[in-house]
Amino acid sequence: MPEILERSDVRMLEQAVRNRWQLPEQLYVALPNQMMKLLAHGTPREQIAAARVLAMIDAANNAPTVRQAPVVNVGVQVNGNPDSGRTLASTIVQRLRAGNVPAVNS
Repeated sequence: MPEILERSDVRMLEQAVRNRWQLPEQLYVALPNQMMKLLAHGTPREQIAAARVLAMIDAANNAPTVRQAPVVNVGVQVNGNPDSGRTLASTIVQRLRAGNVPAVNS
């Protein structure tokens, strides 16, 4: 890693940590030391960027491991029967059309 990092380099490192890019192990070892150097001797903008990178590294190291929920297939067939989608309203309409339900007189 170069001795002097520019602000654009720090922004790129920040993006890499945020997006969890696969970075070489030697970079992860040297990165905190370089950010600490910027915190001590950088411009105010570089110090803010370095602090942001350090905070992201800390958050990534302390983030809980997310487990995927298991997929369980229970053998239920969906939309297998074309008549299974009938609703009560469609059944009533069919019965009205067939004349099986007496009309209500108002």
